[in-house]
Amino acid sequence: MGSSSNIYGKYSIGKIPFGSYTIRVTYIGYEPIEKTVLLQSQYQQIHFKLDYKIIEGSPIIVTAQAEGQMKAINQQLSAKAIVNLVSSARIDELPDANAAESVGRLPGISILREGGEGYKVVIRGLSPKYNTVTINGVRMAAKDFTDRSVDLSMISPNLLDGIEVTKAITADQDADALGGAVNFRLKDASALQGNVDSDFHIELQG
Repeated sequence: MGSSSNIYGKYSIGKIPFGSYTIRVTYIGYEPIEKTVLLQSQYQQIHFKLDYKIIEGSPIIVTAQAEGQMKAINQQLSAKAIVNLVSSARIDELPDANAAESVGRLPGISILREGGEGYKVVIRGLSPKYNTVTINGVRMAAKDFTDRSVDLSMISPNLLDGIEVTKAITADQDADALGGAVNFRLKDASALQGNVDSDFHIELQG
């Protein structure tokens, strides 16, 4: 014999003959409780108070992939300006369609979308035309004649070796970036030169 309680914890069990019974109460997240009662009248109220139950499972090991980001974190801590840096290892972990999507994951930065795809960055809430975008320190050209903002949808994250975002321009930088500056570092192809030479051989015979 048994019953279920409502949302207020009230329950009722009917058609029980007089006698001694053991009532067991269970609920998910609470310790089960049993109470022996002697039923001697037609109506009898029995109250239960359940205690929280601690569910113990197998150990869970949490790891973080911080090795590729350590250098970028150290550079960010030692920088004299307010700057955010992202390493190439971190960029490879993110399934972004273009460089604008990668930059948009940083704090204080949002992106403008066109057709569902990000193409311009907004730093500290200022319009993209107040930001500068460079590649290896070389300034990118504006998208059109009326707006000096840069379209980043054409840059693939697979080409990037890192991202540097400066939110507060210092005296050694151009003063025309009120919002901030974004610098993309491209990957160096010279590191792959040794692998290419070792894998391919050409023999010339006279």
